[in-house]
Amino acid sequence: MFLVLRYYLCTVMGAATVMLAVLAPQSYGTTVVTPEQSAAMAIASLVESYSRSHDGTPPRSWEDLQPMLTVPVHEWMPYAAPAKRYAFVSSPLRLAAPLRGELIAIHRSDIFDTTLEMTLVGFYTGLKGPGRNVIYRNEEGRYLKDWVTSSYVQDLFSRAGVALPEPDREPERIWVTRARRAGMCWKAVLVTAAGVLGWWLWRYFRRETSWGMMVGFWLDDLRKRKHG
Repeated sequence: MFLVLRYYLCTVMGAATVMLAVLAPQSYGTTVVTPEQSAAMAIASLVESYSRSHDGTPPRSWEDLQPMLTVPVHEWMPYAAPAKRYAFVSSPLRLAAPLRGELIAIHRSDIFDTTLEMTLVGFYTGLKGPGRNVIYRNEEGRYLKDWVTSSYVQDLFSRAGVALPEPDREPERIWVTRARRAGMCWKAVLVTAAGVLGWWLWRYFRRETSWGMMVGFWLDDLRKRKHG
């Protein structure tokens, strides 16, 4: 009876390990406010303040926003460098579904952003992208930010016959680099754990179960025939 219980326990452990290895890299849509999103929200708020003080007219360049800042525009929010990474759209550009409104500003280059990923063993920092944050005025006149995919951006500018902003030359965000490294380490740990447990299960089944012994004898016999 004890051997039977051990058999089923080991089987469940093995199945759980395989599930963890498969599900760990997958995102379940849990997202937290990241530094990138905080910067986009700050830009949207600043743009809305400018619009209110200019009879509803949105800014069309970073120079338009300079009078509203207490520091030079390129020193505002230095951790995110929005003046270097975001470009304003000089002419009105209508957004495609599912968004509705007028595009005001957009990331110059495709980027990745961090997300909070949930797996069976808890949470870890993952990545989404490539894509870009956009700042836009919706049909109710509010200024909002949203995340769109790279393909959405390409299709939007292509249909409008407008050239994409010149890409920035800024390095990858430090929090993105850290999340990428942590994700690689996390996957390596899971794969190693699954391999060790699988090896242990094979050794156990070969010693303690009749079918495992039969498979073991068959493999040994096959190996001997192969090597003469």
